[in-house]
Amino acid sequence: MAKDSAGATLSTLQVKSASLSEIPVTRDAQGRIAAPGGTPNGSELGVASLDVLWSIPGAEFEGRLAAGSPVWDQSGVRYLPTRVSLQGRLANIEAGVKTDYLQGKASVSVAGFDQYSALSPTSASNFYTVNATFSGNVTAPQRPLLAVTLGTSWKACEDAPKTATLEYRSFSGGSPRAAISVAANVDASGVATFTLTETMKGISVTAREDATSADVMSGGTTKIGVLDANSGVLTFTDNSFVSAF
Repeated sequence: MAKDSAGATLSTLQVKSASLSEIPVTRDAQGRIAAPGGTPNGSELGVASLDVLWSIPGAEFEGRLAAGSPVWDQSGVRYLPTRVSLQGRLANIEAGVKTDYLQGKASVSVAGFDQYSALSPTSASNFYTVNATFSGNVTAPQRPLLAVTLGTSWKACEDAPKTATLEYRSFSGGSPRAAISVAANVDASGVATFTLTETMKGISVTAREDATSADVMSGGTTKIGVLDANSGVLTFTDNSFVSAF
């Protein structure tokens, strides 16, 4: 519990439950770990979880932090929990009544770590892949439910992610009102291509970041207009136009 100089409570952190397991490891004279094989003389984190409730005046967060699925690298000198997640909710508190406004889960996973050697430089032939996702719902009184999903993936040998996705949906009374998805991919030359799709109406546009214009399609096959990247003007095939910015 944190208090100010006047004794008023600023925040309270409650650990509702916690668990932790470790695996035995051996360590050399420099403290470097190795996969079990000799006589264990140390340990490393295996699986862990922590359930907390953090409160401040007018709001609170309740969630669970978890790490698990530990894997050794191919050379047996590096060890990593390959799944980490944080799941929880944020709520407003007014007159003692709690109202959730955000529920979500963020997770990070690592693939191919058992094929990666920490004794060799990271390269196009020696890497692991990191996948990150977030999904959540945002609610507010008298407002549509908003659902957001984010995702990205990158290789350890890359300077930045090469792919990313975003999906946004809104619901009213349980029925979908809008659904928009955005995907970005970077090619071997470092140029990104973006695709935006309004799935409810089947409208989509795909553009490279170095392009000056992009076709707007209906149903993926019918061209209905052209978007000018510089002016933001969308000109339809009947010569009518609107400003997209």
